[in-house]
Amino acid sequence: MASDPKIMSAQSSPLSVTLKALSAVKSVGKFVEEIDANVTKAQAVQAAMNASKLTFSSERSVIDVALRISRADLEIEAKLEADPEIRKYFDSNYARIEEAINRKREVAAPERNQEEAKLMITPITPPSAHVNPEINAAILAAHWHLMEQRALYFDRVRAEIRSNPRLAQKVRDRLHAMDQLSSWRNIENNKEL
Repeated sequence: MASDPKIMSAQSSPLSVTLKALSAVKSVGKFVEEIDANVTKAQAVQAAMNASKLTFSSERSVIDVALRISRADLEIEAKLEADPEIRKYFDSNYARIEEAINRKREVAAPERNQEEAKLMITPITPPSAHVNPEINAAILAAHWHLMEQRALYFDRVRAEIRSNPRLAQKVRDRLHAMDQLSSWRNIENNKEL
């Protein structure tokens, strides 16, 4: 006489249900552990990379400003070279505006120290080793990814200024005026990247 499968499953169902429940609880526990491990890893990577990301962001901001101002200067120079009347008008007005700005600065803050606050950009250094090898590998991967992005950025800047020597000189002068010669050295020489 063959057993009816419905009857057998009904007879074993409390044990089967308990095993399934235990398996589900273990799966949920493993899932929570994986999430916790991923959050811990992400926090460690973020903490290790904060300074390097800030440095690269600062470098990019300073260089982008220098490029933007330098391009605008070249556009103005081209227009002034094209029309002597515009040059004459510009020169006379520029001198008056510059004088008014200087007077306003002196009146607004006569005791103010002439030295402006300077942005100090620290060099990017490799992150310290993490005790957990998996987290350490993730930190190193993030560091090298950032360094690749940085190298690509500097390559694009180099390509642009090599194609226009006047732009290169203006960017260099602008970075010098901003006290950011280290950024210029990074543009000039990719060995530091």
